Amino acid sequence: MKRLWVMAGLALCALLLPPGEASAHGVSPAISGFYAGSLMVLAGPDDVLQWIALCAFAATQEPNRAGWVAETLVVGLLGGVALGSLGWIASFPGWVSGAELLTVGVLLSASLRVPFAVLSGLVATIGLLRGMHDALDAAARPDKLALAAGIGVTAYLLMVVGISLVVWLLPRIASIRTVVVRTFGSWIVAIALMLEAFALMAR
Repeated sequence: MKRLWVMAGLALCALLLPPGEASAHGVSPAISGFYAGSLMVLAGPDDVLQWIALCAFAATQEPNRAGWVAETLVVGLLGGVALGSLGWIASFPGWVSGAELLTVGVLLSASLRVPFAVLSGLVATIGLLRGMHDALDAAARPDKLALAAGIGVTAYLLMVVGISLVVWLLPRIASIRTVVVRTFGSWIVAIALMLEAFALMAR
């Protein structure tokens, strides 16, 4: 059984992180406004995995804390988009995505429950960094308000649905909950380390 979990994790790594695509964020110029913002939230494999990991981590926290994760993430994302749009940042280091993912993965693999201040600070920071990254990718686009709306709405709906699904699932796997959460967290850590390796090789 343990070998099966390991093999599944390696397969997930291979599917999600093909070389050269670990930080793909590009959205076709033919897509604009709200829809472009929506796609930016899910543009790269690292984005998708980051949201899944955040949903899983939030769902393992106290319910009164997890309920604020979606709102906190949206505030962070929109703040990052606003800061990035000011032109203060010329480039975004490739290792940041891996560091964000690694942090959440370590917390998941340790099966930790953290204070609300830590949870909200982590989510807001990830949102801020992701928002700044999206703003840099959209620097040449004229429709920044519609784009920001697409990012915020999509991220909010994604987190609400994702957290709800994990909260629904956890009681149904209560007998192996700790094993599943920690195994998933270890996969996230492995993938984050791969992201960091890709970022270093790209320098």
